Formats: sequence, C-alpha cells, structure tokens
Amino acid sequence: MAEAKREMYKLEISIHASPSLLYNYISTPEGLSEWFAEKVNPLKNQRYEFTWEGTKQIANVLKLVPNRLVKFQWTEGSTDEFFEIEIIKDEMTNDVALVITDFSDSTDTEENKMVWESQIHVLRENIGA
Repeated sequence: MAEAKREMYKLEISIHASPSLLYNYISTPEGLSEWFAEKVNPLKNQRYEFTWEGTKQIANVLKLVPNRLVKFQWTEGSTDEFFEIEIIKDEMTNDVALVITDFSDSTDTEENKMVWESQIHVLRENIGA
C-alpha cells in the first residue's frame, strides 16, 4: 500500500490582539508554553524542545521576523516540511489574524486544523482576546 502524500495546508484564524503581544506568544518558550505545548524549553542554536504528555519533540527555529512570523522545522521530520505562524494585520480594518502553515497526511488535514483551532482557542483565553 502506498503511503499517503503529506500536503501543506494553511489556516487563518482572526484574533483580537496586537501583533507585538501575539509575537511573544508565538516566538518565546514561555509564550508557547501558555498555549502550544505543555512545556517548551530553549536549547542551544535556535532549537526548542516541546513536550506534550511526556512526549518530547525538538524543532529548529528557521526564521523569526519580529512582530510578524516564526517558522519551525521538526528535527525528526522531512527537511522540506515546516510549520509557520504568521501574524497578519489588515491595514484598512486593523483586524489581526494568525495564519498557520503546516503539513499533514492528506487524510488528517481536517483533524489537524481542528487541533490548531483548539490551541488558538487556548491562546485567546490566555490573552483575553
């Protein structure tokens, strides 16, 4: 049986918070520990260790753009896959949203989007947005 192809997907979720506040929550171990993983530890050379229910995964920080974007790559994943959290602000309306770019097996995309939505819900609660 052939392996299911992994595909990139994007998810845009509006959130009522300033880009500078959001950036701290998406780019720092302390901020990520508030909503993304149970615990996030900084390691050397722009690496973070994420812990969920005792399972640990390490990600490299590929790109940081202050108040706008963070891009990670799992050390145990494919070298052409990543996950990215981008803050976008509509200049006309000042509405702010997070755009999540991630990869999943094609059969799991909807489930993975729901996981992201659930995590963003926790983020909203933590920042009062």
